[in-house]
Amino acid sequence: MTALMSLVLKLIIIYIFNRFSAENQAWDELLLSYQKKMEDISRQLESCELKQAPEESCSYLGTSQAHVLQAKPDYQKILDCQAEVFYCLEGVVSDDINYCTIVLL
Repeated sequence: MTALMSLVLKLIIIYIFNRFSAENQAWDELLLSYQKKMEDISRQLESCELKQAPEESCSYLGTSQAHVLQAKPDYQKILDCQAEVFYCLEGVVSDDINYCTIVLL
């Protein structure tokens, strides 16, 4: 192999190495930028969760979506108000089942 060919091969190898190094660095920078964005968004989300009152939790949605979600009945409150009725119904159903069991036996 001549000295000129050897020199050309070395230059090609150096060029390829430099191109791969630059490409690798570009990908690393892109990855780092996405990681920083992810950390920023995570911090913003935590900040919003800490500052946001429970009734405001739907405010980030569009107005029609937020309206529907905020208009949802408070089922726990309904259950609490109807607890005595449910207790009586449970007793009636339980008594009927016991009566039916006794009759069938």
